[in-house]
Amino acid sequence: MKRIGRYGILTMALAASLASAQDQKATGYVEVGGGASKVTNGQGDWSGAYLRGSYGFPKKDIVNFEVRSAKRFKDDGFYLGFLWTHYVQPDVYTSFGVGTSTGGFFFPKVRVDGSVSKIWGAKQDVVTTVGATYNQARDTYYDWAGFFDLTYYVANVVLQLGTRYNVSYPGSAKSWSGYGAISIVKAKDYMLTFRYGGGRESYLPLGGTLVPVDFSSTTYSVGLRKWLNNDWGFNATYEWYTNPNYKRNGFELGVFRDF
Repeated sequence: MKRIGRYGILTMALAASLASAQDQKATGYVEVGGGASKVTNGQGDWSGAYLRGSYGFPKKDIVNFEVRSAKRFKDDGFYLGFLWTHYVQPDVYTSFGVGTSTGGFFFPKVRVDGSVSKIWGAKQDVVTTVGATYNQARDTYYDWAGFFDLTYYVANVVLQLGTRYNVSYPGSAKSWSGYGAISIVKAKDYMLTFRYGGGRESYLPLGGTLVPVDFSSTTYSVGLRKWLNNDWGFNATYEWYTNPNYKRNGFELGVFRDF
């Protein structure tokens, strides 16, 4: 089957699913923003802008999208990605995502994500997700990864833990990483998130090339999503990242509208 045929089938399936949910009210948001980061060791500072959002029917089908333009490691690129979430049952949903880019060796040429999530408990306050990612770089390497995520909702706090196992080719370089996050949420008022990620990576964008190495990295971030009224608000994130070759710290700021 030709590639256009596969995307045609996906489009028809998505359209049919959305049409079957039209007795519900569609919801979503649109957000536009940008940011900048300082990068050490002569690797060049980052800058960029994005447009992202979602549209769909709660507990039925939801489509998320992201369009991003970025300058990183003294190179420019443009990325486009979509993620379709479909509820198979009220407590089981699947997600399928595709992404591609032009320019920018740091963006994937092709990225495909798939996952299955299960909601647990009488209060439906636990969600487990298992999935896989394929990533084809614009250079000579590609990755296969599997991941697991556990989310627990308690009162106005969301706790999240996850791990990822990645195999990079050529060389079959293997690496583990993990993350944890805590969010404090007040509906239609604010969401404050603290996140930590750490582990090992196998390929490092460096000076316009992809160097096969085995190294550790650490990421800290804090984000605030704040509603100014029922429809409008802003999203602000600060992130600090380090590995043995360079350090990076910077921010993103966006404005969103819910509907």
